[in-house]
Amino acid sequence: MSKDSNTVLSFTTSSYSYVQTFLLILKYEYVGDSAGSDDVLKLYINPELAESEPALPDLQNIDSGTDVVVGAIALRQGTEVYSTQIDGIRVSTIWSDLVPVELTSFTSTTEVNNFILLWFTASELNNSGFEIQRSTQGSEFITIGFTPGHGTTTETKNYRFVDASLSLYRNLSIQIETGRL
Repeated sequence: MSKDSNTVLSFTTSSYSYVQTFLLILKYEYVGDSAGSDDVLKLYINPELAESEPALPDLQNIDSGTDVVVGAIALRQGTEVYSTQIDGIRVSTIWSDLVPVELTSFTSTTEVNNFILLWFTASELNNSGFEIQRSTQGSEFITIGFTPGHGTTTETKNYRFVDASLSLYRNLSIQIETGRL
């Protein structure tokens, strides 16, 4: 990683699998001073998405030259000939804007004595799955099932959960919670 052609390249010491999806977060800290040699470029690879930014990035590069406006970003995978696919780019100025599961649709239907939940996600980050809970007539929510997630992916995924005990309940409330790996 480097900010410009005058900056020394920084390399990660970790190895990453070719056939795997990774969440890459690139952070550029502009330090507006007269020296112009202290801007910081940080790269996080599959970070924990907590409320605050992790203390240490996977890779960091501090300017050694003058400030240069970032005009382009290029991704390379060493000297081997591999393809890199980017499924989405999101620009934000706040770390907590990152969402572990991006839900695009949620519907429910009934079929005979079954209550069917259907939902779609656009992306997932460290998603171990969805815990399905039920509440009846104002009672506490109880867990009635679990649907495994797809870990970290930027591909659209669809989910289906069937509660086969609809005939036993009236005034049904359902809630779904995501879990992290």
